[in-house]
Order: sequence, then structure tokens, then C-alpha cells
Amino acid sequence: AEAEAASHAGHLITINSKEEQAFIENTFLTPPDSVYWIGMTDAEKEGGWRWINGEPVEYTNWENRGEPNNVIWKDSDTGETIDEDYGVINWHFIVQPPRRHACTWNDINSARDDKTTSYRGIMEFEADPR
Repeated sequence: AEAEAASHAGHLITINSKEEQAFIENTFLTPPDSVYWIGMTDAEKEGGWRWINGEPVEYTNWENRGEPNNVIWKDSDTGETIDEDYGVINWHFIVQPPRRHACTWNDINSARDDKTTSYRGIMEFEADPR
């Protein structure tokens, strides 16, 4: 998803405040219809979450106090061990029932299976200085 955003001269969204979270919820997640990739990763250093554009992580909205939890799983096709290095928003959409908090974040694995490759990403772009 980040590569697709970069091909359009953007990147996946960064969410740096409660106000930005509310804007994303009201603009893209109402009604909640899917899980979306956000521009957060700890792929370089486990537990060292950062925004893909280099901005510091100053605000989070993880699904619960147990997140991010870095669940490790084994790819059934390749046998490769894969952990959760990427952030998504609207995680509750996948895990219902029971109903969870709407528009929260979760860490998930890379896009290597049918479920995660169908997720959309929300892109953002720098303002045109002209």
C-alpha cells in the first residue's frame, strides 16, 4: 500500500492527534466498511513504531492495552515465520463479534495472504506550494 501511495507522490496516512483521528473517522470510516492500512511500522526495529514519512509517533489509538502485540505466525505456503510490523485502522471491522471499539488501530503482518491484500490504504499528500 505504501508503494502504491508513493507512486502517486504521497504516502499512507499519519495520525498525530485526536483531532486528526476524528477527521479520518468522519471522512473515511463512516460508515465503517473495511480495514485500512496506515503509515505506521516497526519493521526496522521491533517495538520501535514510527510513521513511514519520518514524523515522530506522538499519538496512538491502539485497539486495547494489549496492542501492539506482534503475533507471530507461520506462512503455510513458504514456512516463513512472519510477525506483525504494520499498522491498520478500523480493526474492529474484522474481529466482530463481539463488537469492539470502532476506528482503533492494530498491528498486523505484511500483505502476504488474501485477507490482508484486500485491505485498502488511506493516502495523504503534501499541499501543493503553488
